Amino acid sequence: MSTRVILLRAIPVLGWIYLVAGLIRPSGNRLARALWWIDVVLSVGAHAAQIPAALKEGRAGGHSDVKIAAMTMLLGATWWRTQ
Repeated sequence: MSTRVILLRAIPVLGWIYLVAGLIRPSGNRLARALWWIDVVLSVGAHAAQIPAALKEGRAGGHSDVKIAAMTMLLGATWWRTQ
């Protein structure tokens, strides 16, 4: 795996870390809360919306549907487009 792919995949992972941190310790700052909600939409909504396309690509690579869905939810297009 190339350094570029690793760096790209770090972005959604950092987004998930921000979501968990916001659940554990919500911020009183309005901007931080707004960014948290934007992250929710992108991490959950956008990644879930990518699953149908990811299934097509992932199945061609011999991956199980469960793995494809899980990795797409975690890493989004940075996973299924780099397979």
